[in-house]
Amino acid sequence: MLSIYYLLHLPHHKREFLSFLYVASTMRTFAWSMLSSFMPILILQMMQKQGETYIYSLLVVILVFIALHVVAIITSFLCSFVTSRWGLKFAFLIAEFLVSIFFMLMPFCNSVVTLIANFMLLGVAGVFWWQTYITYFSEMGKVKEYGKEVGLAEFFGIMTGIIGPIIGSLIIRSYGSSVLYGISALVVVGSMFVIAFMEDLEKLDSVTIKDVIYEMVHRKRDCIAFIGIGADELLYTVVWPIFLFTILKNLLDLGIFTSTVVLVTAVVAYFAGKMSDIVNKNFLARIGSGVVMVSWISKAFVLVPGLIFVLDSIQRIFMNFLYIPVKTVALIHASQDNRMRYMNFREVSIRIGNVVALLIFFVIIYLGLPFWYIFIFGAIFALFPVVVQKR
Repeated sequence: MLSIYYLLHLPHHKREFLSFLYVASTMRTFAWSMLSSFMPILILQMMQKQGETYIYSLLVVILVFIALHVVAIITSFLCSFVTSRWGLKFAFLIAEFLVSIFFMLMPFCNSVVTLIANFMLLGVAGVFWWQTYITYFSEMGKVKEYGKEVGLAEFFGIMTGIIGPIIGSLIIRSYGSSVLYGISALVVVGSMFVIAFMEDLEKLDSVTIKDVIYEMVHRKRDCIAFIGIGADELLYTVVWPIFLFTILKNLLDLGIFTSTVVLVTAVVAYFAGKMSDIVNKNFLARIGSGVVMVSWISKAFVLVPGLIFVLDSIQRIFMNFLYIPVKTVALIHASQDNRMRYMNFREVSIRIGNVVALLIFFVIIYLGLPFWYIFIFGAIFALFPVVVQKR
């Protein structure tokens, strides 16, 4: 007799519950892909429409994102407490609920204070999602196939990124950003129904500041690698779109550019993940780190859209060879340690990298230095995960 699991294609083994996480994550990524490249620019434009200078508006963008990541660091300990009391599924639902509220409030954020407050809410949502996400992965996944599973999750996310930026830019152009915020909120709410089917895990230990400091002291290499990844990722997702917009001049062109770059690099994420299971992870990370470093330096001196597209495509491809092995190693280390403590430490370290990158960018803009100076720091941060590798 056929089982209900077979008829409904539901998982009957705990690893297969990752499929629900893939679906929920893909829906969430789609909602973000429609907006993420444009968020800093929308804030920048809103401030300029209120009569503020470009420099002041840019500093506001930086402060808003600093608030986001500082709050994320603080609330990472709250996240571990919640998961220890009510489980990972509950934390996932909190994350998606808060993100949907963030989207719905964005059209009403017309001042620096309201923007910072709403982005602080997003910081809470972000840490509840990502810290829980990687912990769930470490519990449900198979150690020998962590790379493939991370690569598959990245692949699904990237596939949504192919159409998301174009759709987002078209909606903004035709109906305005408020409509796009509403649509993104609905997609995120839909992901909550998928999360409801996920199997919860046994309650994990709560984590304190002392626990995270202990991990930082005893896992210095991992800490420095995560800080580098966090800083590099922040520059690519927040600073780079602003720079691109100054060259391309409109959101639709930015959306097309972003989607095309993602299309070029879509399949690489999955294969990079599989390779990290069979090829030396340090070797892959060194290749990715070197190419990403050169890409950042080259971007500092190239202003032609065609060449920028080539450089960005190359960088995006090799970011997978850098990021996925580092994520895979993190999952392996977590499986050998207290999972919740390690993942809390990982999240805090990445967020510290985010804040460091933003502070450097703030100083560069405040002092009136050339925009491209930050790309040199991007090159430096890309080296962090490999310079601390064991020889």
